[in-house]
Amino acid sequence: MKDSYVFYTDKLRGEYKDVFDQVEAYVNSLAVNGDAREERLGDFLDLLLSAQEAGRSVESVTGGDIGRFCESFCADFGPKNAFLQVLDLLKALAWPLAAISLVGLLFPEDPGAGFFARKPAFNLTGFLLGWAAGMVIVDLINAVTRRRVLKSGEKPRLWRKPNLSGVLLAAGVLLTLALIFLGEALLPDLPQPPLWACLAASVLFLLLCRVFYKRPRRGKVRLTELSMENSIDETMMKKFAGLNKKRRKKGKPPMTLEEFLDREEIECNRTEKLKLLYILLPILFTAASTASMALTDSFETPLDGVFYVVLMLAVEGAVMTGLWKIVRLGIESRRRWIASHREEK
Repeated sequence: MKDSYVFYTDKLRGEYKDVFDQVEAYVNSLAVNGDAREERLGDFLDLLLSAQEAGRSVESVTGGDIGRFCESFCADFGPKNAFLQVLDLLKALAWPLAAISLVGLLFPEDPGAGFFARKPAFNLTGFLLGWAAGMVIVDLINAVTRRRVLKSGEKPRLWRKPNLSGVLLAAGVLLTLALIFLGEALLPDLPQPPLWACLAASVLFLLLCRVFYKRPRRGKVRLTELSMENSIDETMMKKFAGLNKKRRKKGKPPMTLEEFLDREEIECNRTEKLKLLYILLPILFTAASTASMALTDSFETPLDGVFYVVLMLAVEGAVMTGLWKIVRLGIESRRRWIASHREEK
């Protein structure tokens, strides 16, 4: 299946939808990385859609025992999938850890502390312990989910009695939050790692994952693209109608669709030239903030100033790159819309 399966589940009806929900609950409870999980559920969705279109029963796909089907359907998931899932979970932790460390280094609680001596403003060790406890709790909840699917073929629901899964989930969330936010009170003497070490470790881990853990490109639909493609026609036609409404108020003749397409193409070309601005802004902002901090003697050593420049360029460059990607996505969508309407003519 080329695109993400979640965009096609609404095509299932009745018992086909119910069975898919049951199998999805089982697969999501396994220690399996996201790509393998999505590929397997996408294949299962294809089987159910084919059976539904052909008028075949659900049992023709799953057999009479949904629990036995789930076990055989996922029998080939092994240690490699579990290891890749651990990497995905660690990546989810590394990103906020890198952000927290970076903010702490740029805006330290104690400005007088040197770069390498700066410590987190909260109990980071307690946060990591709470995160680890949360992973254990999630595994326990998943074990209960698998047992219920295998035993009764039922997908556990949070708001339906018996509500054991909901109780476990609520207890897990509360316990995790307690370990994270009360870590400093419960274990005040835990050693805190220096922020530069946290930043270096998280960035190094993310870079290694980027180099050695290349996720397969399967043509998945990005949510931003899906949202923009679904709304671009409505947005552009509203804009076209709004422009003509203004022209009528001014006593001008209405703009033709061809004129509107030409106008939008010129605007796309003009917007594309702003790319240089997105490149220069991080340099200008970094230069201005560095000069301001240097004039106020905010750097303890010249090395602190060098680290500040490098980190600020990295953060602001990442922010502006993200913003430019959003702008470019809008430009590409508008150009596709323009081309499609010209082809119709």
